[in-house]
Amino acid sequence: MVIWWGPDLILLYNDGWRPILGENKDRIALGSRGQDIWPEVWDVLGPMFKQVLNEGRATWSDDGLLNVNRYGFTEEAYFTWSYSPIRDDEGLIGGVFTAVTETTARVIGERRLRTLRDLGEKTLEEAKTAEQACHAAADILAKNNYDFPFALIYLLDQHASQARLINAIGIDPATKAAPNFIDFHEGGPDPWNFSESLVSKKFQIIRDIENKFGCLTAGVWSDDVVKQAAVIPLAKALVQELPAGFLVCGISPRIAFEENYRAFLELAAGHIATGIANARALEEERRRAEALAEIDRAKTTFFSNISHELRTPLTLMLGPTEDALSKHSALGGAELNMVHRNEIRLLKLVNTLLDFSRIEAGRIEATFEPVSLAQLTTELASVFRSAIERAGLHFTVDCPELSKPVFVDREMWEKIVLNLISNALKSTFVGEIAISLKAKGHCAELMVRDTGTGIPREQLAHVFERFHRVEGARRRTHEGSGIGLALVQELVKMHGGSVTVESEIGVGTTFLISIPFGSAHLPQNRITIQSSAVPAGLIETAYLAEARSWLPGEQRAEYTADATPSVQSISSLVPRGTRKTAAGKVLLVDDNRDMREYLARLLSTRYEVSTAENGKLGVERALDWRPDLILSDIMMPEMDGYGLVGALRKEVSTSTLPIILLSARAEEEAALEGLERGADDYLVKPFTAKELIARVSAHLTLARVRRESEERLRESEERMRLFIQNAPAGIAMFDKQMRYLAVSDRWIQDYGLARNVLGRSHYEIFPEIPDRWREAHRRGLAGESLRSDKDPFLRADGTIQWIKWEIHPWHTASGEIGGIMIAAEEVSAWVQAAQALKESEQRFLQLAETIPQLAWMANPDGWIFWYNRRWYEYTGTTPEQMEGWGWQSVHDPKELPNVLERWRASIASGTSFDMVFPLRGGDGVFRPFLTRIAPLTDEHGKVVRWFGTNTDISERIQAEEALRNSEKLAAMGRVAAILAHEVNNPLEAVTNSFYLLRNHPSLDAEIRELTQMAETELARVNHIVKQTLAFYRQSEQPTRVSLKSLLDDLLEIYARQLYASRISLEKRFTSDGEVLGFAVELRQVFVNLIGNAVQAMPSGGKLRVHLYSSQQRNRSATASIRVNVVDTGTGILPQHVAQLFQPFFTTKGEKGTGLGLWVSRGIIQKMDGTIRVRSCKVKERAVTCFSVLFPHNLSRQ
Repeated sequence: MVIWWGPDLILLYNDGWRPILGENKDRIALGSRGQDIWPEVWDVLGPMFKQVLNEGRATWSDDGLLNVNRYGFTEEAYFTWSYSPIRDDEGLIGGVFTAVTETTARVIGERRLRTLRDLGEKTLEEAKTAEQACHAAADILAKNNYDFPFALIYLLDQHASQARLINAIGIDPATKAAPNFIDFHEGGPDPWNFSESLVSKKFQIIRDIENKFGCLTAGVWSDDVVKQAAVIPLAKALVQELPAGFLVCGISPRIAFEENYRAFLELAAGHIATGIANARALEEERRRAEALAEIDRAKTTFFSNISHELRTPLTLMLGPTEDALSKHSALGGAELNMVHRNEIRLLKLVNTLLDFSRIEAGRIEATFEPVSLAQLTTELASVFRSAIERAGLHFTVDCPELSKPVFVDREMWEKIVLNLISNALKSTFVGEIAISLKAKGHCAELMVRDTGTGIPREQLAHVFERFHRVEGARRRTHEGSGIGLALVQELVKMHGGSVTVESEIGVGTTFLISIPFGSAHLPQNRITIQSSAVPAGLIETAYLAEARSWLPGEQRAEYTADATPSVQSISSLVPRGTRKTAAGKVLLVDDNRDMREYLARLLSTRYEVSTAENGKLGVERALDWRPDLILSDIMMPEMDGYGLVGALRKEVSTSTLPIILLSARAEEEAALEGLERGADDYLVKPFTAKELIARVSAHLTLARVRRESEERLRESEERMRLFIQNAPAGIAMFDKQMRYLAVSDRWIQDYGLARNVLGRSHYEIFPEIPDRWREAHRRGLAGESLRSDKDPFLRADGTIQWIKWEIHPWHTASGEIGGIMIAAEEVSAWVQAAQALKESEQRFLQLAETIPQLAWMANPDGWIFWYNRRWYEYTGTTPEQMEGWGWQSVHDPKELPNVLERWRASIASGTSFDMVFPLRGGDGVFRPFLTRIAPLTDEHGKVVRWFGTNTDISERIQAEEALRNSEKLAAMGRVAAILAHEVNNPLEAVTNSFYLLRNHPSLDAEIRELTQMAETELARVNHIVKQTLAFYRQSEQPTRVSLKSLLDDLLEIYARQLYASRISLEKRFTSDGEVLGFAVELRQVFVNLIGNAVQAMPSGGKLRVHLYSSQQRNRSATASIRVNVVDTGTGILPQHVAQLFQPFFTTKGEKGTGLGLWVSRGIIQKMDGTIRVRSCKVKERAVTCFSVLFPHNLSRQ
C-alpha cells in the first residue's frame, strides 16, 4: 500500500510496496514527490491522480502495463491498482490511497503459456513436412513479439554441413543477420555460431549483437533495440543425436533474462523440434509406405516371372521321373516316389504363386461355364476321403443337386475346394470334416466345417491376408505358404461371390462360400455355354500327396550303421572303417516324412539314428534316448524347433546337447535368431549331403571335446570344493546378485547358517548387513580386491565375533566379472590379545610421558618412530624434524661419530647400549645425558623394537664437582690450619727477631732497609695465615649487621686513596641493608671487593657502590639485599671469569695470593648468599661488576 499526500503527492508506503520500487528507487522514494520517483510513467499515472484529486472519483486498473525503470533498464511490468481519495480534517481531499499488486510474472507467464500451447497444437496439426512445421511455428512466434523481438528458423541438411533459412520474423531475410545459407565446411561466415552449437548441442547466448548487425528493433518496443540473442539447437531430448536445425531469437531488452526466460525459450524450441521431428517421421512413413507398395509390386512381378521360369525345369523333371516309375527302373522305387511327390508339391506351389501374380496383374483368364456344382464338389471331396479316414476322422459330404445352374471356372473351383479341405485336414485331429452344398436365396452356399483346433478370434480378420499364418496353432505340419486362403478369397471374388469364416478355439472352424446363380454378374466375354468335363489331374494329385505326407506313418524309425544304405551314392561319403560301429547317436526331428526318411538314410551309414515328427515328440525322445546330437526342422506343428531348443536347454542333462536347426529361410536374420535361441548351428535348405555330414561330424567332435572339458572342469571343481571345505578360513562364492554359488562348512558353522543356502541371496539371509559390507561387496563386484584384518560381526546370540576377511572378484571364461569370493576367519582371540597389547602399550606410553627422562622407541633397524613429550620440550623440535634419523641434529658434532658407531654396533648385535654424551637443548646449550637403550624381543629372541631413555645428569655432575671441591677445600683447610699453627710460632719468633735487629743501634742503613723489606714479607705471610685460619674458624653467633654502615665506614677509609688515584665514587644506598651475619667476615668480603676495584684502576676511573632491596629470588625464594661493586678498570678476560673464585687463582701475578675471592665466596655462601661477576666492554671501556646477593634472613634468629 502507498499514500500519495498533498499537492506534490509525497510518497508514504509500507514494506509491502518496497519491492515494487526496486533497488534504485527504494533508497530515495520515502518522502519524495511521486512525479520525481516515477517520471517514466507519469504520463499514465498523472491524469489518474488529477481525476481523483479534482473530482474525488476513485479509479482502478487491472494488469496495466507500465514501462518502469527499477533496476537500471526500462522494464515491461504489469500491475493491478486502485486510486481512492483521502480526506483531511476539513473534509477536503488531501491525498490518494493506492492498493497495488504487481502481476508481471502472471501476465508474462500466461502469454508464454499461450505461445507454447499454440506451438504444441499447430505444429502437430498443420505440419506435414519439416518446412510446414517451421512455417506454422513462425506464425505463432510472430504473434508474441514481446518475448520474441525477432526470430530465425534454420534447418540443417542431412549431412549437417549447411543450414538453410526457412523463416525470418522481425528481420529481413538475406541480410547480414539473416543469411539464406550458412555453410560450415567452406569457412564462410557463421554469424550465429551455429558450428559451435552443433558440437556442444547446448543453448548459447550471443551478446553485443548491435556491433555485429547494427540496430535490430525490439519487436513491439519500436523505440528500443535488441542487445543479445539466444541460439537453441532444435533437437528432441534423448532422441536426436544431431539437431534438425536452429532457432535464433532476440531477447527482449525489457525483460530480465533469467532462468524462467531461458526455460521458456528452450520449451518453445522443443515444441518446434517435436513438430519438425513428427513431420519428418510422417514423411518417412509415407516414403516407407510407397517403398513397401513398390516392393509388393516388384515381388508380384518377381513371383510371376520366377513361376514361369520354374515350370519349365519342373516339367523336365516330372516327365523323366514318371517314365522311370512306369518302366520299373533299376533305381529304387521308394526314392523315385519321394522325388515324384516333392516334384508335384513344388509344381503346386509354383502354380499358386503364378495364379496370384496373374490375379494381381489382372491377367488371369477365367472361363465360366455352367456346371453341376454338386457333382463337381462331391468328386473333388472324394479325392481326400481315404486320407481323411486314414487319419481317423469321420468325413461327411452332403451335396444335393441344385435347382439352378452355377457358372464357375472348373479349375478355379477345384483350387477353392481342395484348399479348404486340405486346411481342414491339417488342423483336425479328432472328430469330423463335413462338406455341404445348398441353395440359399440367389446363391449356392458351400460350407466346409471341421472340429479342429480352431482359429483365435483376434486372427479371424487376417486369415485371408496374403502370407498370413496363424502362429501357435496346432497343425499336422508347419509347412505352408500362407497364400492358400488368400487365393481362395481372390478366386471367389472373381466368381462374384464371397467367403466368410467362423471359428472357436477347441470347437472348430467353418468356411462359407456363396456363389450367385446364373451369369449376369460375370464378364460376358468370359462365359461359355458348353460344359467341359476335365478329369482329375495334377492339381488333385498334388493336394492329395501333400495331405498324405502329414499322416502318421512309422512314428519312429531307428537306423544303424550296419544297415545297408538304399542310396548307393551315399556310401562314398562314409570313410572306411566307420560302417560297423556307430560314431554317435543322432535324433532327427521333422514333420515332413520324406525329409525324415531322406536324412535318416543319409546319416544311418555312419551314426545310430532315431526320428520324431514334431518338437514335442522330439523333446520326449531326446530325454529318453539321450542322443549325442539333434538335427531339427524349425517350422513344425505342436512345438517348433525354437520350442524344442528352449525346452532342452532348460533340462540340465540336455543343456549342452548340440542342436542343428534346418530351415528354408536363408536370410542372415533367421540364422542369427536361431543361434540366439540357443541352437549350435543353422543349416539352410537346400543343402548337400556332404555339407550335412560335415556339419554333423564337426558338432559331434566338438561335443566330445566339450564332454572331455566338462569332465576336466568337474575334476577341477572337485579339487576346488575340497580346498574350500578344508581351508582354515570360511569361504563362500557369490554371483553378481550376491546369491550363494558355493560355501564351505567352516563358513556355515561360523555364521550359524543352514546348509540349503545355495541360490539364496546373502542379503536375504542377513537383511541387517552393515552398509560398510554392502559397499565392500559393491567394490568387489566392480573389480577391486579388498581385505580387513579385523571386522566385528554380531552373531545371532548377541555376541561379537571379530572376522578377518578378503574379497576377490572371480571372472568368467569371457573375462567378465562373474561375482566375488569371500574368505573369512575368526580372529577374536587375536583381536583380544592385540587389544590387551594395545592397552599395555597405552599404559607404557602414558608412563613414558610422565617420567622426567627423555624417552623414545625405534624399529629393529634403528629408525626412531616415537618420542615422548619431554624430548620435544627439551630439544625444542617437532615430530617432522625428528622422524627417523633426525635425532642427529641435536647431538654434538664432535661426539656424533662415536655415538653412531656404538648405536650401529648395538643394532647389529641386538645388545643394550649405555653411554654419556651431550644433547643440545632448545636454548642452544649442550647438557650431558646418560643414555640407555634396551632391545625388546619376541618369543624367539628376535629384536622387534628398541626402547631408549636419556637422563639429564648435569646437576649430578655439578653436585659431584661441588663435592669434590668441598672435599678438596676441606683437605686444604686442614692442611692450611696445620701449617698455620706450625708456622705461627716460628713466624712470631722471626718477626720479634727482626724487630730487635731493626732497632739495634749498630745496624747500618743498607741492612736496616733490607730488614724492613724482610719484615714486610713476614707481615704478608702473617696475613695469609690469619686469612686461612679465619676461613675455617666459625664465630659463635651471627648478629645484625647494617651493610649501609659497614660500607660507609670502609669507603671513608678508602677516601684518601681514591682521591690520590683519581677515582670518582658513586655511592647509592636505597636500603639500610640489615643482614644476619658476622661483621668481621662481611668487612673482609667488601675490603676484598673494593680493594680489588681500586687496584684495577691504577690510572683512575669510576667506582660505583650500590645497595638496594632486590625483587629477584634466590634459592630460598625470599626477598633479598643486593650490593653491586662496579669499576671501570682493566676488566677480566672471558676465559678467566669461570676461574676467579677458585683457590690460588689470581690475575695479579706475583702480588696476588689467589685466596681473597675464594674466601669471600665461602663467607657469602655460608650466609646462603651468592656472589657473581660480569665483565664486558661499554663504549670502548671495560666495566666489571661484582654482585653480592644476601637473603633477607633476619627472621632466622
